Amino acid sequence: MDQGMNRLKRWGTLVPLLTLLAASPLAADQTREERVEAIMTEGMETNLVVIADTSGSMAERPASGGSRSKIDIAREALARFLSTLPKAVRVGMVIYDGCDTRIVAALDTATRESVVAEVDRLPARGKTPIVDSLSQALEQLKPRLEKNPYGRNVVLLVTDGEETCKAQGMVREAAARLTDGFIELIIIGFDLPSQDTDLKQVATRYYLASDSRELSEGLATVQGELAVDATVDTIPGTPTRPSPASQGMEGQW
Repeated sequence: MDQGMNRLKRWGTLVPLLTLLAASPLAADQTREERVEAIMTEGMETNLVVIADTSGSMAERPASGGSRSKIDIAREALARFLSTLPKAVRVGMVIYDGCDTRIVAALDTATRESVVAEVDRLPARGKTPIVDSLSQALEQLKPRLEKNPYGRNVVLLVTDGEETCKAQGMVREAAARLTDGFIELIIIGFDLPSQDTDLKQVATRYYLASDSRELSEGLATVQGELAVDATVDTIPGTPTRPSPASQGMEGQW
């Protein structure tokens, strides 16, 4: 059994390693052996930027009913999600601020405790600047991409509405800048008035949540996905472009 598992682990390392070597050209002064050593040394890192919807509509109760506002539900669910993520996952957070956005937890410097503390203070006011928030998330991830192109980089957007500050077409462009840079865009539509949303078309993976239970389940699914990559001890899979939702995966609880 141990020998079989070891063979599987070696094969799981070899396949993505060969693909990385084929897809990523050698530096001018770098041999193939040095390239392999660089990949093995850098290994896997997982970077996550959470975009939390803090628009005015989050102060309302979900259409499914209940006595709690959507922002209260989101605070509780996000705090639980962040608290259960593996410590190896680096986390940053962006929130809406009118038609602007604000970094409340910088990816490179925030501690997990400080991010959870910011979640507890999430407001509910203003509009829904999805385009600018995606751009802000990209700027946070760029230094990590440059430092280690073999890691996993994810933007998680939890929102109850679509873009209200810029043209809807700009959302697709902003999302493409992420996915073209090998960044996954996971969107959880929380109490969205329509299931047929443009956000579904631009996401790497898109989930629907109508109430507290479904939001928690959606975040637990994302947590499970991130936990796998954060705990493996082999070279990660190749940094291939994420598929759009129409070719990938959609969930609903």
